[in-house]
Amino acid sequence: EQCYRHAVTLDTRFALAHARLAETLEARSEYFDHQPALLAEARTHAEEALRRDPHCGQAHLVMAFILGQSVKSTERDKAIKEEVDSALRLAPNDGYLVMVAAMFQVDMSWYEEAEATFQRALEINPREPKVFYNYAYLQANKQDVAKARWASDRSLELAPESAFFRVFRAYFEFVWTGDLA
Repeated sequence: EQCYRHAVTLDTRFALAHARLAETLEARSEYFDHQPALLAEARTHAEEALRRDPHCGQAHLVMAFILGQSVKSTERDKAIKEEVDSALRLAPNDGYLVMVAAMFQVDMSWYEEAEATFQRALEINPREPKVFYNYAYLQANKQDVAKARWASDRSLELAPESAFFRVFRAYFEFVWTGDLA
């Protein structure tokens, strides 16, 4: 957060720094510090990023996350979808953005879109274990045990030292079979 604050102080026109600062503040607001002022500041930086560069995919994606913290409504969901679609259209080769967009689609229960977005993320980042882990999570939600196992196993092949991926795999194996084997 300090680095992004410093970056936007040095160059107020730096759209990506505004977007990343908004992303940091939004996450802090959602997970740790639920003060409305923090979310409002995140929105201000996301809006500034979009004002500076309407083609900044990262700013569109963080705007979707900010909107996701507002009261659920049909209009909100439509606006979120527009922001996610814009982010994917504007940054189709940004592996991190594509993966995060897919995760957001899962959270919104847009499973068909998430499937397609994860396919793109797997194509862009075939050696990124987090993509496979998150794809496994989608498949677990869809109750496609075979695909979930495959993706979870692939995440462990790529990051065998990850205790987090191991716990995830064990938990879902227990859920699927009732056995921790």
